[in-house]
Amino acid sequence: MPTANTLKLRERYDEVIQRNPKLRIKEYADLLGISELELLASNLHDPCVKLQENPIEIYKVLPKLGRVMVLARNENAVHERKGTIGKVQVQGTMGLVLGEDIDLRIFFDDWKYVYNVEKEHNGKMLRSIQFFNKYGKPAQKVYLTDESNEEEYQKLIETFKSDDTTIPVVEKGEKPKVYNEIEDIDFDKAIGEWEKLEDTHNFQAILDTQKIKRIELVKRAPDNLAYRVYNDAVIDILHSAVDRQVPIMVFVANDDIVQIHTGVISNIRLIENWTNIMDEDFNMHLRNDLIAESYVLFKPTNDGIVTSLELYDMEGELAITFFGKRKPGIPELPEWQAIIAELEIAK
Repeated sequence: MPTANTLKLRERYDEVIQRNPKLRIKEYADLLGISELELLASNLHDPCVKLQENPIEIYKVLPKLGRVMVLARNENAVHERKGTIGKVQVQGTMGLVLGEDIDLRIFFDDWKYVYNVEKEHNGKMLRSIQFFNKYGKPAQKVYLTDESNEEEYQKLIETFKSDDTTIPVVEKGEKPKVYNEIEDIDFDKAIGEWEKLEDTHNFQAILDTQKIKRIELVKRAPDNLAYRVYNDAVIDILHSAVDRQVPIMVFVANDDIVQIHTGVISNIRLIENWTNIMDEDFNMHLRNDLIAESYVLFKPTNDGIVTSLELYDMEGELAITFFGKRKPGIPELPEWQAIIAELEIAK
């Protein structure tokens, strides 16, 4: 972005921040009509240093940082998990991190930009490595904790630091979502395949084969596979999981990553339009007012039925998913099934 445009951006930013002094960087970027990355790279909001455009190699170094906090979000939900990043397995543009604390499925296809951000917040220095896709949207942010390895962090910055201080020219828009027209989809065939599932991971293949938008299949499924519940069901299941100490799984995804928490939760807080989990090692923030529909899903597997609660946003896209704690080869917790069974079916 040329210098003249940078000066103009500064004027617009100063004007916006005077009117709205307590917003987050994403909200300022939205008001300015630019990507979060462009605002970050301008150094107007937070001081930052660009790292080399080599996100996969940088990501492979993250396990050396020790205990960190990873943050992933979409337009509806934020997922924050503390722990140590285990071995980063990469095959092509697919990445996998399997761990008790940090559990990730990574789609590196569109990852491009990486920045080191250090800023003071409430008297404390927040230090992070932030990854963005080619559209300037954050894929994931990795924050240091008091228990992180400072030496390895400094080594990472020095190894991958870039001399480029310009604001990147990002691609406009976002990753395209391609779905077939409703009349071109054989829903009976897809439902038949759903009924014969042996592994939950194969559900996505059913959608991909005919390019079906997930919610369109879910809405047409018989009650033994899916049914709609009221949108406050999420609050009910979270309180029940706390009261009965039933471990759950919480999935939040964007176009670039799926971040998963597994474990018991303790502290549920409802603040204005947000449902929050505020635990020591896991935080979740969900915008209730952006949820349009909620469904209970049943997927047959070789280990028995797997039950989930899926929340969809105003665009009909998946916002967040909840499961009972489970692993391949282990049947679903009956305590989780009981929690789901108590939800009222939406009329």
